[in-house]
Amino acid sequence: MAAGVAALTTLLVAVPLSSMADQVAVDGDGVDPSNSKNSQFELCSGVGSAVDVFATLTYQGSQHFANNGTVTITANVPAAASGFLSAAGATVTTASWNNSQDKVTTPAMPLTVGGNWTAGQYTVTYTITGKDTAGSEYVLEDKNNVQISAKTTGCGTGGGGEQNPPENTAPVVNVTGFNDGATYEIGTTIDPGCQVDDAEDTGESATPQITGPVGPLSAYGLGVVTVSCSYVDGGGLSGTDEASYTIDDTGAPVITDLGPTATPDGKNGWYIHEVTNQFHAADTGAGFPTLMPPLLTMDWTVPTDDQQGSAVTVSSGTVTDVAGNTADAIDSAPFKIDLSDPQLHVSGAPSGSYDLCTAGLPTRPTFNPDDAISGLDGTENDTWTTPSTATGVGAYTYAATATDNAGRTTTETRSFTSVYGAAYTGITQPINGGATATLADDDSRFKLGSTVPVKFALTCAGKPVAGAVAKLTVKKADGTPDPGTAEAVSTAASTTGNLFRYDATAGQYIFNLSTKNGYTNPGGATVTFTAGTYTLSVLLDDGSYHSVNIQIVK
Repeated sequence: MAAGVAALTTLLVAVPLSSMADQVAVDGDGVDPSNSKNSQFELCSGVGSAVDVFATLTYQGSQHFANNGTVTITANVPAAASGFLSAAGATVTTASWNNSQDKVTTPAMPLTVGGNWTAGQYTVTYTITGKDTAGSEYVLEDKNNVQISAKTTGCGTGGGGEQNPPENTAPVVNVTGFNDGATYEIGTTIDPGCQVDDAEDTGESATPQITGPVGPLSAYGLGVVTVSCSYVDGGGLSGTDEASYTIDDTGAPVITDLGPTATPDGKNGWYIHEVTNQFHAADTGAGFPTLMPPLLTMDWTVPTDDQQGSAVTVSSGTVTDVAGNTADAIDSAPFKIDLSDPQLHVSGAPSGSYDLCTAGLPTRPTFNPDDAISGLDGTENDTWTTPSTATGVGAYTYAATATDNAGRTTTETRSFTSVYGAAYTGITQPINGGATATLADDDSRFKLGSTVPVKFALTCAGKPVAGAVAKLTVKKADGTPDPGTAEAVSTAASTTGNLFRYDATAGQYIFNLSTKNGYTNPGGATVTFTAGTYTLSVLLDDGSYHSVNIQIVK
């Protein structure tokens, strides 16, 4: 704008000061007086208009300004405004400044508009220097300056005047990110923050301070969390806020059936042994009680013990997490378990030896199998084995077996022996002692070379038993004949081979043993007769042996 133009103009002057209005802060002890603020001035005239700037200097440190010290305030106009703006400084003589915050007001420091000026914002920097009588130097901080905003409207008429700035207001601080006093489920994302609003500062912010969780289950992440925020503004005023929330766990664990530890060991999907089932529990919250949290999963097994059937299950039991939330028990999948063998229920005589005369021949037992768990598989059967003897004596065997659908098998065998027993009369005359088991009365003597008649009978209730098979064996006991009774010998032809013949007329079995020639036993061993003692044995087809001694003499 050209000089002398009558249009009203305005210069807005901002002076950063301390907490007292119209102050320019002085650093007396190296401590930064960070509570400076601005004063605003309005110039309402054309070229040559001016406004006086005053500053109150306040001692703010621990050192004393000596009496009658000198402080010089120098105004520095920026180059961009040097063509139209001038600013005066001042010299201040310190009085009795001390720790009681004594003050001194500077002389007027005019700001004057001269020549053409350009609208804009300009900063006039005030530098404070000086030494007191003690030689201490004090420097004005670089933020103690004047900002000038030039504008062309809104000034009105008349001269310039000073407008004091508003007093510094405390910042407003709020904790953000959650509701104060609220309860959140563990695992919820909480993002605490600080909201700071200050009327004078810019870019204000604060970092939240988080404490917790606090409580008996804090090791598991449960309890009360406290968040605090604080901020001190450029004017030294502070604001704080504190809020808290609770982390809780209300979710129950979940139990899962993992199935058995082994596959079926029987047939058709059946188990024939105890089954052990596996369970798994998972908790998405604080987890389960443990010395070293967190424990979020657990595995355990449950046996079926002695349970059996086509649909056996086991229960997992309940599971409770550290917060007291309980998962209901679940059942395993059903198992087919058969721990019992089939039952045969065999009826008939027990195993044993039976006398032909007193008990008769054994009869075949019967069976009636069943299986109460998995059922029979249909292969059950029994067998009856009999001897091939004509008289029916000998070994009998009964066997029964049954298998169930699980593959369990039961077998029972009964063995019977039918013997002549009391039907055997013993070796009869002319051989002594053949009817007793002792050898002391076996004293029959026969001439070497004679034929010895060996006889015995089988009778039941006075009736002879025909069809028996009897064999003779001969064994020399020693070479010295014992004393005894000379017996008659047979004139009949001697028997060849080893078998006794049956004499139906006499109802007895006869073997004529020639002592003239040697004798070949059933096993093939040959006996040559000389003087001595010989043992004669009758081997019956029921498996029994009956023996007697004879003496062969010359």
